Amino acid sequence: LAGTNTTPIVRIDDSTRPNVQRILDAGASGIMFPQIQNPGEADHVIRMMYYPPRGIRGMAKMVRATGYGKNTDAYINGIEKNIVGVIQIETLSSLKQIDAIAAIDGVDVLFVGPNDLSLALGIFGQLDHPLYQQAIRDVSKAAKKHHKEAGVLLLDTKEYEMYFQLGYRFLACGADGSFVAKGASEMVKQLSASREKVNPRN
Repeated sequence: LAGTNTTPIVRIDDSTRPNVQRILDAGASGIMFPQIQNPGEADHVIRMMYYPPRGIRGMAKMVRATGYGKNTDAYINGIEKNIVGVIQIETLSSLKQIDAIAAIDGVDVLFVGPNDLSLALGIFGQLDHPLYQQAIRDVSKAAKKHHKEAGVLLLDTKEYEMYFQLGYRFLACGADGSFVAKGASEMVKQLSASREKVNPRN
């Protein structure tokens, strides 16, 4: 991705210090942390992204992120502007403490996971339900209050306007698995249509 204008952000699978360091040292510009439960957890994962005295990240000069030592000073001095911390809001605990999480320095994006959050609310998949609608408004309100961004995974492109109107600007949509499934489904439809055309059923 370094050869493009894309900003590489990695959704981590295990929020441990070695994993965080490996991802950032490889050149990622940010990390998305899933299943964060409270402000303490949010603060801890953010601190893993930064070097002392602010954080607890270990220093390794000969890595891709620093140009294998050539750009170490520039990387360290610019880290405040160039690293993005994304905290996923997908549990009742994180939702109840959303204001405190949003207030943490280094938390740049509050990112809603619709499936997990609606499941936690007991209304799985019901994105028009009042409980879910209130939840996404609460996240947006906290983000605006603390000058952070609100984000979400769109389950359908038709949801774009709903979230945009609420102030969400960090919008993700699709995944490799869904792209493959959609492509396969479309191919089956096309082949079925071709079969019917040359060999219509009686």
